[in-house]
Parts: sequence; C-alpha cells; structure tokens
Amino acid sequence: MKIETEMEVLRADKMRLSEAKMEDDTSQVSSRNQRVEANFGEILEDYLNIKLPRVGEPPDGQKSLERFCDGLDKFTQFRTFRELATLTYGDPTNNCCIVSSIEFDRDGEFFAVAGVTKKIKVFEYESVVRNAGFTNHFPVRDMSCAAKLSCVAYNPYHKHRLVSSDYEGSVCLWDTSTGQRTGLHQEHSRRVWSVAYSPQEPSLFASGSDDCTVKLWSDREPNSIFSFSARANICSVKFNPHSRYFLAYGSADHGVHYLDLRSPSKPLLELLGHKKAVSYVNFMGSDELVSA
Repeated sequence: MKIETEMEVLRADKMRLSEAKMEDDTSQVSSRNQRVEANFGEILEDYLNIKLPRVGEPPDGQKSLERFCDGLDKFTQFRTFRELATLTYGDPTNNCCIVSSIEFDRDGEFFAVAGVTKKIKVFEYESVVRNAGFTNHFPVRDMSCAAKLSCVAYNPYHKHRLVSSDYEGSVCLWDTSTGQRTGLHQEHSRRVWSVAYSPQEPSLFASGSDDCTVKLWSDREPNSIFSFSARANICSVKFNPHSRYFLAYGSADHGVHYLDLRSPSKPLLELLGHKKAVSYVNFMGSDELVSA
C-alpha cells in the first residue's frame, strides 16, 4: 500500500509539472506571437529583402529561409530585461553625472565606466552583483583624465589594456592593473567620439572624431599608421570581428560606412536609412551590422 501511495504521489507530481510546463510553453509562444504581430511590417520587409534575389544574382532558396528564421528566432527569444544591480558613477556629492561608455574586459570579470567626471572607474562585476542592494560601489581602479571622456574599449587579448577617447581630441592607453596611463595620442583636432580595438590584431585600434577622420593606431607606434577623411563627423567605429581589414563607422551624414583598409580611397559600402546621425555601430557577425 505504501508503495502504491508513493506511486500515486509521483504520478500527481508529474502531472502538475507537465501542466506547468505546458502553461509556460503556451505563455512563451503567446509572448513571441505578440512581438511578431507588433513588428510584422519590419519582419515582412526583412523577409522580402532576404528572400528576393538581387538583380543579377541567382536565388539561394533554403539558405535565405534559414537566415530569416535564425534572425526571427533571435528577435523573439527574449521578452524582458532583469535588473541585476545599480551603481553610481559620480561622486557621492554629485550623482547626476553623464555616463558616456561602459565596457567589459576580455573575461567579463571587470568593467570600466567613463563619462563627464573625467574619470575611468573599473568595477568587479561579481562584487557589484553580489552587493546589489547598494548603489555606492567602490571601484577597484579610479583613473583620472585631463578631459571629459567619450568612450573606452578593452583590448580583446590583453586583459588589463584599455584605450580611451575624450572631448579634447586625445586618445589614451591605460594599464588597468596599475591604473597608469601608458600612451597618449593627440593627432585629432576635435572631439574623439569613439575608439575600438581589432579583435583579429591585438595591437591595432581605431578612433573616430568630429574632425571627420578615422585614424588607425598601433600599440607599438607613436603616431597613427593610417588616416581616412570622411564627409562628416565620425560618431562610432568598429572592426569586423572576423577580419582585420574591414571597419565600419557611423557618421553625422545619417549613414553607416564600411571600409576595406587595403583599399581605403572610398567606402566599400554605404548603408543609408537613418534620419539622424548614426551614434553607434556594432557587428552581430562577419556580415551583419546593427546601428543606432
């Protein structure tokens, strides 16, 4: 009798778990359907752009459909964000300070925060999340700069190597293990909005400025190794994660431009569609970009 009773309890528990899973699955499907319906016009346009072959190109059928399904799955996979912690970048006496840039290091162990206080503050991620009830977290490094900061970027190979850009046109290199500045470049004549390391070449990084130039730098050289003049202010730069030769930049001319650094006389591609300056670009893969 005891065994039979326990079996009945197990069956009942299994039934409840199955029902709960079905409810959860139904809720997820419903949530995905709502997101698809709310953005149906954009999804349809994307489908047609992928499915219909370009002039002079043969249709690739199944590959196009797989690309579309992969994008749709990514778009509908998540429905909300969960806040893990909040921290204050400014000093305790001045909490209303603009944060211009946040960047995680190679391993996701530390992240750097920079902004108008002229300071780069490095925090330990686990410590911040573990003490989520507090907002005044103490940084493990607090590095003072000469001007308001616009952007920071970690080296993808060297954990403690960081590059920053500021409102006065300077590009600085930092060692976050010591908190010391290790390099200074001052070739830009106006504010530098963006800096980015090459994922394929750890010594190579780029900067984009209000002086309408994109410059390439090497950790080993005192001066820039390449400079490209654009039509308008450069707001964001990013290397293709799969090639050291390709770089995208967002511009005040409302466009995203794609450069082949081996033949940089003019952009390889110009992606138009924004109605305002493009303040951010990033790669989602070797041949997919997101911009804002």
